[in-house]
Amino acid sequence: MKSKNFASDNNAGISPQAMRGLIEANEGHVPAYGEDHQTTQAKEVIQQWLETRADVYFVTGGTAANCLSIASSIRSYQSVVCHPFAHIENDECHAPSFFKAGVQLRFADGPNGKMKLGSLDGIIESSHGVHGTLPGLISITQCTEVGTCYTPNEIKALSNEAHQKGMHVHMDGARFSNACISLAASPAELSWRSGVDLLSLGGVKNGLGFGEVLVVFNKEVSDRLDYRVKQSGQLMSKMRFLSAPWIGYLESGEWKSNAQNANEMAMIFSEKMDRFDFIKILYPVETNAIFCEMPEGLPEYLEKQGWNFYPFNKVGGWRLMTSWDSQIDEIEAFVQDVEFWAHKMS
Repeated sequence: MKSKNFASDNNAGISPQAMRGLIEANEGHVPAYGEDHQTTQAKEVIQQWLETRADVYFVTGGTAANCLSIASSIRSYQSVVCHPFAHIENDECHAPSFFKAGVQLRFADGPNGKMKLGSLDGIIESSHGVHGTLPGLISITQCTEVGTCYTPNEIKALSNEAHQKGMHVHMDGARFSNACISLAASPAELSWRSGVDLLSLGGVKNGLGFGEVLVVFNKEVSDRLDYRVKQSGQLMSKMRFLSAPWIGYLESGEWKSNAQNANEMAMIFSEKMDRFDFIKILYPVETNAIFCEMPEGLPEYLEKQGWNFYPFNKVGGWRLMTSWDSQIDEIEAFVQDVEFWAHKMS
């Protein structure tokens, strides 16, 4: 057993093909600031993967990709509509307003971490005309913060609703690959073909070491975005180290096998945990996250055994998250500790 860590897929290392790309990028001298051949090739590979000639920008992380999406697609008097659980609301230190001064987030709640269709009318009506903010963008999290997925039809419906109201559509795809595997859908189906204008494409949680990608499908939004990238400190001088790992990661299919393993391990984990009548699974397990309620004393006991996981207060319960390199023996060892605690308490 390699690890006792179910706290986050961020804690896992770099997968083999991504690491190979990083090592190969360390050979020789090449032009800086994204003018190197690896970055050019990586952009082409991502475009082929998405089946469209979108604009591709490599940035340091998901927060940068999300906030650059917001800053480039709304005006100063406009707001962003997202789910209350969204990462841009709870986990980014109010970064959207740092990238776009004064930007306001407004919320469209819905079950299982997903925005409810038809919410925009009420939000716009409550804006009090020119006295309030005008919603200009919706931000969809895929997978959601509770591990569920928007289907292509759900994305299309939300996108149509937003576009009819003159709004753009952003997708926070920190775990986008996990959603593709869960839904057996292509990257194109879950993005631009369903009406998404901007995609924050995540790889770090699925085997990359650092750096994410901002993909812009709507050419109007991407006008002069290269200046925003530079201004925000996201134009890295040695850009090849952000871009090169994506080449082998995508071309080899590692993105798929990594996400497949993480999702499968979570399904096995949830099935084993659901057998205990004192544990309640809170949300459908569709990707690599399990949220559950545990009886008093069990989390503390597990932590004393060395297991690393934590409560997710904003959505309730405890989160157990599998990774691209999770193994069945880790899950079985965790379950055995739960069984031992239950036997001791009986």
